[in-house]
Parts: sequence; structure tokens; C-alpha cells
Amino acid sequence: MNNQAPGGRATPGEVSVVDDPEVRALYGLPLGEFIGARNQLAKTVKKLAPDRAEEIKKLPKPTASAWIINQLVRRERSRVDHLLSAIDRVRAVQLAALSGGTELSLREVMKEEREAQEDLGDAAGPALSAAGAAVARPAIDKALKALHAAALDAQGRKQLEQGYLCLDFEEPGFDGLVTGDLSAAAAELTRNAPIDLDSERQKRSEEEARRRADERLAEEERRRAHKKKIELAQTQLESHRNIAVKLLAEQEGLERSWAEARRKADEAERLAATGRAKLEEAEKKRQELEQRLAELQSELS
Repeated sequence: MNNQAPGGRATPGEVSVVDDPEVRALYGLPLGEFIGARNQLAKTVKKLAPDRAEEIKKLPKPTASAWIINQLVRRERSRVDHLLSAIDRVRAVQLAALSGGTELSLREVMKEEREAQEDLGDAAGPALSAAGAAVARPAIDKALKALHAAALDAQGRKQLEQGYLCLDFEEPGFDGLVTGDLSAAAAELTRNAPIDLDSERQKRSEEEARRRADERLAEEERRRAHKKKIELAQTQLESHRNIAVKLLAEQEGLERSWAEARRKADEAERLAATGRAKLEEAEKKRQELEQRLAELQSELS
């Protein structure tokens, strides 16, 4: 499998600095900025860590396909994860088919893989445009093939999932079986295999390997499902927080309105009390004047 650049340059998977977030960030930059940013990062760390700086300077610039994949991992992660799950299921069914599995289940999972790949391909154009690059569909399709190959390679899978892929991996030879008759291929492999005096133990070993592979796939599915549940819960929590903030603001506004209304009511009550006092005073003076008038009229008569 070709997972090394021409001339024997090391891939990021062979360099210890790939565990550094600053290094991984290089693989999210626009492709034309990679070399300059890599050299600047190496220059920045050279005084404190010369060896690390040398490792950074050796990091290869991603191929066009690898750059596209790195962008999709960052911008369309859920679609990438869905495609990787589909690829894993196809691989598992291929292995099972060689031991008596049905081609029907293989066709089903291959259909799921095609649909996941088409979905990611359709979303890739807008995602890459958002990254500042207009990429034609043939280049995207080529990148998706490179993604498939990397997903089936242990080192490539790690680089892919963490978004620092830099080279194009080759498809493993086993995938050629998916285009033909798996039952016939299995029979041919059996006929051409050397006689094994301990075939039963070999069979059990293969079954155990498949079981472990299935368990790993199931665990990966469980992990991804759990991650999605956490993300959903976080989204819902954030939504409820926003609603709570809004309600609190509304409550504060209502309390201010209530306080203002209460102030106005108190002022109105004070004015009403003042008005009543003046009215009583006026009524008292009126009565006094009427009495005085009656007295004057009595004196005149």
C-alpha cells in the first residue's frame, strides 16, 4: 500500500508533531497557504524546540484530494462519519460473504454506501465554496475515491478522521471482489489455498477475527450514536438557555412596568386624597357663607 510520498518523505502519521493542534490546523488552511504557514510555525518554535521545528518543516503539503477530504471532515463531519460507517459495513459483509454470507446483504450495504457518497458529494461543492475554493465535481469524485481508500487503511483512517490527510492511498486488492461473484471468488480462493492440517483451528481463528471486527464496528456505531445524542442534548440545552434568558428579560420588563404602574397609582391616590381635602374645605366654606347670608337676611327683615 502506498502511504508514503515520492522520494520517501514521511507522512504526518510518521511524525510525532501531528498530535499538536497547531499542526493539525495547518491541514484546514487554504491549500495555497499551507507551505507559508508551515514554515512560519516551524520558525516560531525553532528557538524552543529545534527538533520539533525540523519535523514541522518536513510535513508534506496535502494533495488536492487530501485537502478536499480535510475540508469535508471539518465542514461536513456528520456526512463523512455516515460514509465511513457505510464503508465499514461493506467491508464487514465482504468478509462474511467469503465465509458463506449472502450477496443480497452486500448489495444492500453497497447501496447505502453509494447513497452516503452521493450525499457527501452533493454537499461538498457548497462546503468547499465556503472554504474559499471553487472545486469541480470530477475533482470531488476523485477525492471521494481517495477517501474510500484511506478509510480502509489503518494509518490513512486515523489521518482522515482527525483531518490531517496529506497523501492519496491506494485501494486494497480485496475490494476488487465486490464487482464479481463472491461465492465463486471464495471457492477459487479455497481451491488455490495450500492444504492446512489444522484447518479447524484456522477457521475458528478467522471467525474470532470477524467477530472482533463486528464488535469494533458495533462499538464505533455506538460511540457515534452516543456522540450524536450528546450533541443533540447540548443543542437542546443551549436552546433552553436562550429561552430562559429571553423569559428572564421579559420578566424584568414586566416588573419594571408593574413598578411604574404602581408608582403612577400611588401618585393618583395622593392627588385624589388632596382633591378630597380641598373639596371638604370648599364645602365647609360654602356652609359658612350660606349661614352668614342667612344671618344678614334676618337682620334686614
